[in-house]
Amino acid sequence: MNILTQNNNGSGTSGQAGHAIFSTAVLVAFVAFCSAMSYAVWKLGVFYQQPEAYCWLTAGGCALGVVGHGAAATRREGTNTGRMMHGISLGTWLILSVFLAAVYMATSSKELSAELPAEMVSIGRWVYSLAFGIGLFTSTLALVVPSAAANPLADGSHATIGAALSKFGEPVVIILAIAASSLHLFSFGQNVARLDLFSIVAAMVIADLAFLVAEKKTISEMKARREVGRYDRFDLVMWGVFGLMVLAYLVLVNIYAVRFTSNTLNMNDPTLHSVIDFYAASPSILILCLAALALITALVDAPAGQAAQAGAEDGVTILSPPAKPVLARLAGQINRQRDGLGELRAAVSRKPALAAPEMTVQMTAQRAAISDVEVLPPTAAEVAGGPSKS
Repeated sequence: MNILTQNNNGSGTSGQAGHAIFSTAVLVAFVAFCSAMSYAVWKLGVFYQQPEAYCWLTAGGCALGVVGHGAAATRREGTNTGRMMHGISLGTWLILSVFLAAVYMATSSKELSAELPAEMVSIGRWVYSLAFGIGLFTSTLALVVPSAAANPLADGSHATIGAALSKFGEPVVIILAIAASSLHLFSFGQNVARLDLFSIVAAMVIADLAFLVAEKKTISEMKARREVGRYDRFDLVMWGVFGLMVLAYLVLVNIYAVRFTSNTLNMNDPTLHSVIDFYAASPSILILCLAALALITALVDAPAGQAAQAGAEDGVTILSPPAKPVLARLAGQINRQRDGLGELRAAVSRKPALAAPEMTVQMTAQRAAISDVEVLPPTAAEVAGGPSKS
């Protein structure tokens, strides 16, 4: 047993020593690569004839940004928000440093400089000039956002500022995506489809509106499924499929717009002509689809979810009255529209609106009940003003 224990101790010690050697080797390689990257960034500043102080500061900032944000992103202390922000900053500094070092290596080599496009040299000059601004922006966000996100809000609407930002983060991303898609839709209509301005604006607005409506309807049904436990399966499927179709159309238009901008678009492509035809008719088609889906989903109900299944097992309908036939619901919808139109006409003409059919029936029944009550003639004492016997 003593021999086995000594062997285990010896193997554990040798394993720790090997791990320490490998860790040291990785650390030395990391320092060497950071030094080479800093030297390349410094030489690139000299190539672009930048001030010497700015060259040294940029080279040192790239190395310190990679090391500092990397260490902050991997430490045990801190919050998840802080680690995320330092990780984003680390990725930004790595991409920036590697790009600048690659531009220097391409410009310093005679073979590569002959094949290097002039645009790459110009882009490298702009990125190098903005390096301090990019570094200041990312480092400030990595230091300020985690501390600010952990502070509670004064109004108590959310637990922390981070919770409030996370709630509004998704709408901001959707708005930015819609804005980028709108620019591509406008570019496609102007440069590829070559339509008039009114048709381009109509196609752009209706396409974005259709996607937003489908996305809102789908998310509302999914939220009802998660929070309430009951949702409409038919509405979820119909609006989800329609949203995916509109999204596929937007992606296709964006691809063609980008290909036109990069001069790689084949104008003889048969798919392109189909997309142009659909783009020209998209306002009418999408409005018709929206109206049809709104009417169909209002008439057809397919309740699903845990709450709906529990109600079906107990013989009780939860959260909604029993489903009516399609014709009855359609007739009710038409009556409500007619009542609203009558109220609008009466408001314009300043005349009392006609009562709804249901109200007319109720008023007739009340009058009939009043007429059935027997009215006794007044007595002589009541006529004379004396007290009544009753």
